[in-house]
This record gives sequence, structure tokens and C-alpha cells, in this order.
Amino acid sequence: MISPLLKAADDLLPGFSNPVFDSQRVFRKVLEALAHPGSVYELAPLPPAPVSLHPASAAICLALLDFETPLWLQPGLPVGRQESITRHLRFHCGCPIVDAPIQSSFALIHDAASIPSLASFAQSEIEYPDRSATLIVQVAGLDAGPGVMLRGPGIWTVATLGVPDLPAAFWSEWCENAARFPCGVDLILVAGKRIAGLPRTTLAEA
Repeated sequence: MISPLLKAADDLLPGFSNPVFDSQRVFRKVLEALAHPGSVYELAPLPPAPVSLHPASAAICLALLDFETPLWLQPGLPVGRQESITRHLRFHCGCPIVDAPIQSSFALIHDAASIPSLASFAQSEIEYPDRSATLIVQVAGLDAGPGVMLRGPGIWTVATLGVPDLPAAFWSEWCENAARFPCGVDLILVAGKRIAGLPRTTLAEA
């Protein structure tokens, strides 16, 4: 009889084929996206991801998460899919999965339309601005065209970004988040293999 543990390992999807090189490549793209808010970047090639986890989301987790970075997974997915994502990330990243947003260094949001209040995540302190949460937010699409107007560091004058899933009220809350600088949270928006950064320094006007 096959051990349940061995069967679970057999069911796991592969991670990066070259963990060091691929992690560095994804990390550089994430930094570039956060340095140029409103610009859309594609991550490719990417390993397969569990159902309901976008390929770029999985790659970002593999590149950025480890045993010292607690992750909060937004609930609401079917039980089997939630367990598959949890098992995949625990195996490849070794990250602890926490029960509450405030406990997380990273959060994975699969339903942008019901994104929790940004204030429910770790905001850091003025002395330690690096202790805030980074939210990986999955959306249906990203379009560097008509949409919300963005201003701030990394943007020449104004950038526009189309993000169809985020509710209108989110952008008012985002202004409050930007006003808390140097505290506040950062967002990595993900659509399939494409990403865009939304750091706390960015001002937005819907």
C-alpha cells in the first residue's frame, strides 16, 4: 500500500526547474514592477500552478516566501483547491500559513472584489517600515491603459492602469494607505503571467 504522504508528494506540481536562477529572475521583475507603478510586466517561462492560483502568483511565492515569511490565504475557495494551494506552497516555500491577516508578511488574495480592509494587515512602524505586509492580489486582467490614474515615485507624470476587479471603494482606502507612508502595505497585482506593482508611495485617483 502506498503511504498517504508519498501519494501527497506525487500529487505535487513541480517548482522552479532552476531554483536559484528562476527565483532571482522573478525577484528582479517584482522589484521592477514596484519601482515603476502602472507598468505591466510578464513573467515567463513559469512552472505550473495549482487550480485557482495564477502562474505568476505561484512564481512570486516561490521566489519571495520562506520559513520566515508567514502567509495568509484568503478563504473562500473550494476545500480541495485551498488545500492544494496550501500543500504546494508549504512544500516548495516552507512558509507558515497563518489564520489572520495581521499575522502575515505576505497575503494571497484570490478574490479582489472582496479584498479585506488594508488596515487589517500589518502596517509596520515608522522605525521599521519593512515590517508591513505585501499583498499578492489576483485580478482578471491588467491593462496599462484607461483606468485608475497613478502618481508618485517611479512615474514620470501620470500612469493609468486598468484593474477590473477591485471595487471602487478600494481606491479611497488606498489613498488612506498612501497617507500612512512610510507605514502601510504594498500590492503586487497579478493576472495570469502578468504583474503590476502598487507600492505604498503611489497615489491613485479612480
